[in-house]
Parts: sequence; structure tokens; C-alpha cells
Amino acid sequence: MSFVAKVAALKEAYLTQVNRLPQVYLRYFYQLKAEDDVKALLNTRENARSEGLQTRKFKREIRKLNRANCGDQQCMNHVLDLAYGRRGKLRRELLEPYTTDPDNPLPDPLIKGNERSRPPVYTKELVTLLTNGISRTTRALNPKTCQTPLKMPDRTSPWATHNGKPNKRREANARRRYFAAECMKTLPPLGLGAQPTPSLLNLGVLDDVHKLVGTQPPPSLTRRERLKEGKEMPKPVDRYPSRWMRRRYQELLSRVPIMDGTLSVSVSPMAISANDRSVGRLGDLDDDALAWYTGT
Repeated sequence: MSFVAKVAALKEAYLTQVNRLPQVYLRYFYQLKAEDDVKALLNTRENARSEGLQTRKFKREIRKLNRANCGDQQCMNHVLDLAYGRRGKLRRELLEPYTTDPDNPLPDPLIKGNERSRPPVYTKELVTLLTNGISRTTRALNPKTCQTPLKMPDRTSPWATHNGKPNKRREANARRRYFAAECMKTLPPLGLGAQPTPSLLNLGVLDDVHKLVGTQPPPSLTRRERLKEGKEMPKPVDRYPSRWMRRRYQELLSRVPIMDGTLSVSVSPMAISANDRSVGRLGDLDDDALAWYTGT
């Protein structure tokens, strides 16, 4: 089988799993991702080592999609995180607008004439995300020290000076690495509510997730209770029919911070944490319930 035929077979297997995904946006996102992955694989045709790495990566994604469609919770979370920018390329693209500030001038470079030595730009939106626990995968940073690396070059070290002067290159590298590491621990919102430029938030992606989750229906009554109270049959709730899938989307909402124009960060009221065990628990045991349990 030729190389092109192998790539075509992999793409067909990939799209077969994509077409089984439960939502239109997921299918659309992974169809676009399939095109990018195929192009990346075709570009490795002249390099056997890169071809092998890309092929194994492609097959691994197919296996994850297959397991997600079969009900694997970890793989479905991976699929949702990629599609909604909680990891991967889309996450970096969502975070990029918060790392630039066109209204203010760039900071001066630490090394004169070296543009790469400019300190990173900390916009107000980025500082808010870095210092809020909702938008962080780890502990939130201190607002007073969030722009200063915890480990700066030791000025007493012989490597800390160059011709008797502080080595600014080491400081620039430390600031850049610290900035990149902390951004990797930050969950970007899908967009600002008042943002004029197109974003996933303005395109209604978050609203679609809310529609899939739906509202929590009221406790169902028995037929005798409905007749006694003169109530009709409750109307069906408009939401995704699979409770397991709704839970995955609710957990996704807990990883999607919402930032408004006042730079206030929150999460959707429909969000639940993956570690939340309170959903589905029985209420407190009162006297009436105890009498019913004991039959007295």
C-alpha cells in the first residue's frame, strides 16, 4: 500500500469516529482537525522518523475518539477539552488576545537592541486570570507578585555577571520561561461578553452547551400524587437525552471560566466539578423519613 493510500485509510477511520460524536460543534471541530492532521502527516513523507511519529499520533487520536464514543469518561473529557480550548492549539489561540495590549506601548527590552529580551506583557485580563482560582489548574498567583518569577538568577553566582555587569540575558530568559509556564496553568475563557471581535462566546458555543445540559427538572410525582393535586403530566425537558453525556458537559463547564466586562471571573451555574459527589445524594434524614425507613 502506498503512503498516500495509508493516509487516506487513516483519515477515513478518523472521520468514521468523528461522525459518531454526539454534537454538531464537536463533529465540525474534529473535521477541521482531521484536515490539519492529514496535512501534517503528508508533510513528513520525506522523513521516515517524523512520518512514524505523526502516524502513531494519528492512530492514538483515532483510538481516543473510539473509546470516547464507547463511553470512556477520560477519553470523552479529552475530546471535549480539545474542542473547547482547554488544551492544545485552540487553547493557545484563545489565550493569545490576553497576552498583547495594543493600547499601551511595549516594555523596553532588557538588552538594548535585542527585541527578544522584552519582558512579557501582562494585560489586566491576564492578571485577572492568573490571580483567580476559577481560571487556574493550580493555585492562583498573588496579585502583587504574579509578574515576578519566583526564581530569579542568583546575583552572587559567577554566571550572574558579564564584564562586571548584571547578566540581563539570564533575567530575560527567566521572565519568559516563568510567563510561559504560568500561562500553561491558566484556563482561557471562550471570549469576553462585550468583545467586538468574533469569538467562540459570541458565536454561541457556550449557549449550545447550556442547551445540551438543560435545566434540572422538578422532582417527579407519582400518578396518585398528580391526581390528588390536579396536576398534568410534566412536559419533557429540552436537553440532551444521555445523562452520562450531560454530566461530561457539566464537568466541562467547570473548566470554562466566564469573564465579563468588569473583569469578574465566574463559572456557569450549571457547572459541576468532576470530584463533586453531592449530585444524586439523598437529603438529610428527618423524623418523617426515619419513621418511613423503620416502618413505625
